[in-house]
Amino acid sequence: MNARTEPAEAETEPETPARPPLIREFLLVAGLFLVYKFGRRLATGHTGEAFHNARRVWHLERTAHLPHENAVQSALLHGDTLVHLANTYYATVHFPATLAFLVWLYVRRPAHYVWARRVLAVVTTAALVLPFTFPLAPPRMLTWTGLTDTARVSRAGRPWWRAARRRARRRPAGGGGGR
Repeated sequence: MNARTEPAEAETEPETPARPPLIREFLLVAGLFLVYKFGRRLATGHTGEAFHNARRVWHLERTAHLPHENAVQSALLHGDTLVHLANTYYATVHFPATLAFLVWLYVRRPAHYVWARRVLAVVTTAALVLPFTFPLAPPRMLTWTGLTDTARVSRAGRPWWRAARRRARRRPAGGGGGR
């Protein structure tokens, strides 16, 4: 027969990729997270070397005329709101957001999930290996750079309800501006 009367074989639906077993994936991602946390604790004994390397990197960046954080900080540190939002996001959102993204991929895009999980595993491995091979302090901890340690200044990373309780305790006994 001809093409007009016979269905084309290539028109069949592509196979939907199978999702990996849920329990295995949960254990894998949870294990990856725990290994990362444990590895970060093991890398804490290299403070002197980390500061030495940070100075070397800072000077290399200046020699190469690379932009640095001073300009960004001076433009953004005029108010507390943006700094608090950025530090709170960093301290409380990026791990849960990564987990939520992986769950969404697992449910909605299984083929993309496997790829994203592999990338996450490679990046996590690099994040664990680098502190052992080249300990590095963040530039904000080099006081002579003029950078502000916004996490220390804004006290981000603490749950918002603790700050609210602390403010409530500081109010005068009469209520001071109730509703």
